[in-house]
Amino acid sequence: MSDTPKTYESAIDCIIELDFKIAKLKRENAELEKKVDIAKEAIARLSDELKNLREDTEGDAEQVLLLTQRVETLTRENTELRQNPRDEYHTMEELYEYRMLYHAHAVNSWQTQGVPVVKSRRHATGEDCFDGKYFIVVATLPTGQVSNHYKLDYWDLFDVAEVDIPPEWDGHTPTVAAERIKHAIKFLKATDEQAI
Repeated sequence: MSDTPKTYESAIDCIIELDFKIAKLKRENAELEKKVDIAKEAIARLSDELKNLREDTEGDAEQVLLLTQRVETLTRENTELRQNPRDEYHTMEELYEYRMLYHAHAVNSWQTQGVPVVKSRRHATGEDCFDGKYFIVVATLPTGQVSNHYKLDYWDLFDVAEVDIPPEWDGHTPTVAAERIKHAIKFLKATDEQAI
């Protein structure tokens, strides 16, 4: 019978030991379940972040594409503006053409009024105007000299005397030339009125 208690005690010891192990496993399992829950939450957060990141990246990609296209457009417009600047109404090219046409009309008229006007493919130094691609028109108004350069394409618009060497440039600036033209308009108008 002594075996019985031993067996019984052994069985009870085993049960107690198993209870401890089960309790320990439950604690470990509970900790593991907490860890699993924490991991599941982390995975869910990461999944959401990844989804948002993908959406953001797609949005960023679209935004980057739009910005890239805008930069390309602005770069092209900037290049065009540097090559042909403009105000809100005209490009520089248009303004130069208008100036050239008005100048051609003015010098053609001035010549008929007795104002000395010449054109030349050379400067007074004898050198070709800008590598031979331009010509100069020089008018000697009663108020002083004015001159402009034009591409050879426009040579025939200026129906004035052609000379090999034009008068020497007197150092006038565009501002001085503009003042001379303003005063010449008044002077020539007064001269015309006196002739009538």
